[in-house]
Amino acid sequence: MIEPPTWIDMRPKPIPTMPREVRVAKWWLYTMGGIALILTVVVFVLADDDGAYQAGGQAASMLPVLVGPLLGRGFATGTNRLRVGTIVCASLMIFFALRAVAEGYSIGLLQIAGGIVLITQLACGPAKQWFARPAAHRV
Repeated sequence: MIEPPTWIDMRPKPIPTMPREVRVAKWWLYTMGGIALILTVVVFVLADDDGAYQAGGQAASMLPVLVGPLLGRGFATGTNRLRVGTIVCASLMIFFALRAVAEGYSIGLLQIAGGIVLITQLACGPAKQWFARPAAHRV
């Protein structure tokens, strides 16, 4: 026969810390978003009347990258929907970057690498566990 426990642990459970993979993805979103914002401003400032179309094309290829920091803000309290949404945004980042590379913009290579890093970091087990944690552990 199994004996009942002699005492019940009523202490609150410790709040889990964000896994390294999620922190890397968050840092990567912020870094790429900052670089994209700076490069977009520089491209528009340096573009003359003839290069406005090309500047707009390059800026349009960075739209998913500019959305990234907004998604990264929710990593501390987000659910699995945020993780899947960020993976979809990273996929769009790769798709838009392929278009940019095809048109001759070399910044697309950085976007492709960034999208691959984001997808691999957010598709791993610790990231799944982090975004699937109970609501009581979300700060």
